[in-house]
This record gives sequence, C-alpha cells and structure tokens, in this order.
Amino acid sequence: MKKLPVSLLVLSLSAWGCGEADVAASPASVEQTEQELQARAFNPREVILLSFSGDTHSAALMITDTPGACARFQQGKRARWEKVLTFELGKADGYTEDPMEANALPLDKGFYKVVHHDDTSAGPFQDRWSIVFNTERDGECNNTSTLGSAQGGGVYLQSLDLSSTGGGRGAYHVSFGSGAAQRFGVFEATPCVINIEDLPPVFTCE
Repeated sequence: MKKLPVSLLVLSLSAWGCGEADVAASPASVEQTEQELQARAFNPREVILLSFSGDTHSAALMITDTPGACARFQQGKRARWEKVLTFELGKADGYTEDPMEANALPLDKGFYKVVHHDDTSAGPFQDRWSIVFNTERDGECNNTSTLGSAQGGGVYLQSLDLSSTGGGRGAYHVSFGSGAAQRFGVFEATPCVINIEDLPPVFTCE
C-alpha cells in the first residue's frame, strides 16, 4: 500500500503560501467584522488541478483571481495582490495514530469533506478529505488572510483526471471560523503537472 505523501504536499503548498505559518494575524486584524470580510471580494478567474508527476494519490485544486497560476507555480513565483483558495485533496482507507501510516488510495470523483489541518482526533486521513486554505497576498506577496484553514463544507468533483491532458469539474462550498466568511461556486479546472523536486525552496514575488 502507498503511504500518504502528506509532508511533500504540505511542503509544496507552504512554499506557495497556503499554510497558516504564513498568515499575518495581528490582534487588530483578527477582530474584523462580517462586512469587512465580505468586502474583500473573491472573484475567481482561473482554476487549476495541481498534480505531482503523475501521482494519482495526491493533488490540489487551486482557485485564483489572477490567471497564469500553473506557470507561476512551475517557475516558483507568486503574484502580488492575488487571492487564492486551495483545496489539498486526499483519500485513504483509514486513520491510525500516525497519519503517515494511513494507506493512501487513488483520488477519484466524489465529495471531499473539509477537515481542519490541526485535526488529529477525527481522522482527516479517512475516506475522501480536503484541507482548505485561503490566501490573500499584499504588494510584497505576503499572505495577509486571517481566515486560516476552512472549518466546514467540502468540494464535490463531478469528474477528475490527473493526467497532463485531464482536469476536473465540480462545485465547492466552504466556511471559515464561525461561518461568517464563506466561499462557494462551480468550477472547471485545467491540469497543471509539476515535479516537487523542481520547486525552489523559496518562491519569488512578481
């Protein structure tokens, strides 16, 4: 059985700026009103299905308001003022005390339920799961989002093909925190295949 390549996927997405360690969360910014959150409109313009050199056991769905995401990722670049919603996708046959021991299964179409990235009790590595991060870059490509990872919802994949000529179609609805901030919509994703070993340790800002 194939073990979950979670550390590689988290590493690559952290380099892209999707992890909470990259989130600026000052006391003043955390206390934002619902109106302020809604004012930061998210208008998706491109969706890519990020896969890793033909690996069918892990992938990421990236929804962005700045086109050219695949080329940027492959070149190790970030875009200024970009807003991104990233779904890390996985499937497993069960949960153990050590998540790295969970047996990964090939991804397929269906519903991927949101689990919080800090969850170690409910078993995020069980059946279809998704860890979802919101990213909002400033002029220096720092992630200024205070939303962290999604707390509820999920993404439904009506179709999924991880080949270099594939892609995916479906719909998503996720909520952050108390549910005041939500993201939802339908999508048709184009394929974006990368080799993790080719990614630079530090992404540049363009």
